[in-house]
Amino acid sequence: MHKLILPFLLLARLLHPSYTQMIEKTEQSVVRVQILDENGNKAGMSTGFVVAVHEIMTAAHCTDGASFLVDGWMATVARIDEVNDLAILHAQTPKPILPLRKKSGQRFERLSAIGYGNGLPELTVFEERVFLTNHRPIWDTSSAPGLLFQDFIWHGMSGGPIVDREGLVVSINQQSDNSSSYGVDVATIRSFLAGR
Repeated sequence: MHKLILPFLLLARLLHPSYTQMIEKTEQSVVRVQILDENGNKAGMSTGFVVAVHEIMTAAHCTDGASFLVDGWMATVARIDEVNDLAILHAQTPKPILPLRKKSGQRFERLSAIGYGNGLPELTVFEERVFLTNHRPIWDTSSAPGLLFQDFIWHGMSGGPIVDREGLVVSINQQSDNSSSYGVDVATIRSFLAGR
């Protein structure tokens, strides 16, 4: 099992063991997505999470490659929603399904963004606070309204889950700048999955 690398998680382990247990359980459903070029060379990396048997959710902008490896398993693109930056990869991963929350994210709610940031071998976890709900990013006003977070994520975390304190998916890591990040709400994720 991966060891979490951020210092606040060490403190969280002492002060809130149930939070750490939730993160450790959640990370069992999170996968590393390697993006390969037409020659089979590594062209990039992102994150994904299991939403159904052999189905991995990631961000659509992470599927710009000739082929993909999900934790070493060959993967194919099953479905893409470019407008909402969502994609499903098909891979034979044995990892468990990460459940989705029914309720949308709430303003000022504290959530955890999980992913393989900056090419590190271990999962990274960032605390995120919802700043705005029903938000459309300025770079794509055609997408469904989502959540604007007060904190950023690292490159490589795109496609990873954003979960609540019970380990339920509320959003997905999609876009970030130096001070904030954005992800569509779980209602948009549910709608996308219902159409497969």
